[in-house]
Amino acid sequence: MEAALVAEAAALAAAAAVSVAVDLEEAGNEGQSISTSTGRKANCCGDCRKRAPRVFVSEKEIEDAFERAKARFVALGMEQTRNRNAVLIYFAPRSHKFAVVGDTAVHERCGEDFWRQLIGVMQESLKNRQFTEAVVLAVEKCGALLAQHFPPDADGTNELPDQIERD
Repeated sequence: MEAALVAEAAALAAAAAVSVAVDLEEAGNEGQSISTSTGRKANCCGDCRKRAPRVFVSEKEIEDAFERAKARFVALGMEQTRNRNAVLIYFAPRSHKFAVVGDTAVHERCGEDFWRQLIGVMQESLKNRQFTEAVVLAVEKCGALLAQHFPPDADGTNELPDQIERD
């Protein structure tokens, strides 16, 4: 499985976006929904708030998390950020899948190791049935990476909304 993730990440980087799609069932999810209303908040510095990834939860049955995440990334206008630094964390609990999509500048700065580590952390939480923790850890890790490589603009503008999206 890990070799497939690495190969997929490498191929996608060349296609202007990077994504890693994972079957949640293999990660330990047995049909549980992802809770996002527990009050657990990411421990993020002030700079991270302006550079947090977006989270999307699909309630639909899907075949290919990567393709759906890529399409949602574009539908949400995430490829239009000034610095091409958007990240989308896409969950499809009914299909037991998730994907992480990062725009070109993010991948150029973080490389494939970051994506592998991120997926590993998320999978570990999911295996332990800590669904909210998986989301929070992903947001924290992506937010810290974005804050490190893409400091907030002088005007403090947040180009993308922070709320969790659903279909």
